[in-house]
Amino acid sequence: MKKIIYYALLCVIVTSVDACKSTTKNKGQAKAENLTMDTLDPIIIVSEEAIYDVPVPKTTEKEVVKPEKNTTHKTSDTHKAPEKKSSGKLPTAKVSHKALKHELAKTNITPAKTVDTAFFSFSAERVNEVQTLTSYEKNGTEILTIVSAPTDPDEIDYIVFTDKKNNTDVYGVKAGLTAKEVKNLRKDLKHFVKKGKIFLYTDDSNILYELDGVTSDGKPVTEDHIDDLEVSSIIWKDKAGKAMEE
Repeated sequence: MKKIIYYALLCVIVTSVDACKSTTKNKGQAKAENLTMDTLDPIIIVSEEAIYDVPVPKTTEKEVVKPEKNTTHKTSDTHKAPEKKSSGKLPTAKVSHKALKHELAKTNITPAKTVDTAFFSFSAERVNEVQTLTSYEKNGTEILTIVSAPTDPDEIDYIVFTDKKNNTDVYGVKAGLTAKEVKNLRKDLKHFVKKGKIFLYTDDSNILYELDGVTSDGKPVTEDHIDDLEVSSIIWKDKAGKAMEE
């Protein structure tokens, strides 16, 4: 009887030790997995010329060429007829929504919803200009919204990145950073105010940031005030477009 009790107790002890080892092992694995997840490199959502590694296509209107005016004097057979001369007007390039939509589809980023409404515009002088807003998603998650120019539904005014979790731009900036932190990553940033919204930008970059503060147009905004504000959105806008400042 004593031997039976002894063996029973021994089995209980062995089982308990194995359970403890298993629990410790599982905790160690979970900790390692969390550490791996935390140390993963963030997804680069936008660079100067690409969205999620998809180049941003541009379409160019053909240059208008005007022929020379006819001259009244005759030319000999040895002289060539006057050549056509360029008007001197540079080709007009625009970022094409249709072309970008086609390229994004190759990476399973597809339109989710389209709305025509009066919205904030960098290029419109009036707030009530109607624009087309198209949200895009991947695997059921909305990741960006494309805002058209008021004068042309296919011309992109700007792109707002709405999926903010673990995503950064090519400079390491992500939503939630303070303006001061962003300025440490990009030393040449300055700010402007348009329609009460505050933005950080540079003259030669397609990437700018909307801050979470608002102000009245014409009201001075100090650097100390801006430094405490956080980035609410990363925005891509073609620097070749119209001026963004008022």
